[in-house]
Amino acid sequence: TSEKDIKDFEKSLKADAKKMLKNFNDGATEISEENYLELISKLNNDQRKIFDDFVERINLNSDPFYLYIGGEAGTGKSFVLRAMINAAKKIGKRSGADLDKPACLTVAPTGVAAYLVNGTTIESGLGLQPTNNRNYLRNPASKNSALRFLYEDLQCIFVDEISMCGSDMLAKMDFRMQEIMGNDQFMGGVSVVCTGDFGQLPRVGQKMIWETS
Repeated sequence: TSEKDIKDFEKSLKADAKKMLKNFNDGATEISEENYLELISKLNNDQRKIFDDFVERINLNSDPFYLYIGGEAGTGKSFVLRAMINAAKKIGKRSGADLDKPACLTVAPTGVAAYLVNGTTIESGLGLQPTNNRNYLRNPASKNSALRFLYEDLQCIFVDEISMCGSDMLAKMDFRMQEIMGNDQFMGGVSVVCTGDFGQLPRVGQKMIWETS
């Protein structure tokens, strides 16, 4: 392979990654500072404890952490999730990271659930190909390079309606994040916050996330 071919290939990968970044950010709206502070002020004591602990860990860029926020419908899971998502976005920008690259990724198992939290489906967010079986399909190297460019500043993944995510899907998320981030840590070394009610919306055709995939 000639040096020119290598440079052309790198140029093509960078162009694809920038296009992906533009698509990721198109239509995204950032909450104003006034609305953000008002949102925080409405958290109750229990929600505020969770929120403050989350912000401290993100601010310190601590070791990866894994949090599950549970509760029945109407207990405020989505409300505190919204506050945490906005905090991660603002902290990521203040840290001096690339302003166009996301500090957090919000996903959900279904399109409807993703729409309600202004996120994306797990498959779309992580580039997972649909299969007719439980097998995991690796991404081409070029696809992972583009995702690594997009998510290189990623600090946290938010997963809503986690009860609808089976153990197979959780395993696929783990494998894909390791591919993207280029390591063998759980979820590629990125922190994960999950919300949901395991007594409300069960997974379809898969084992529960705490069972062997």
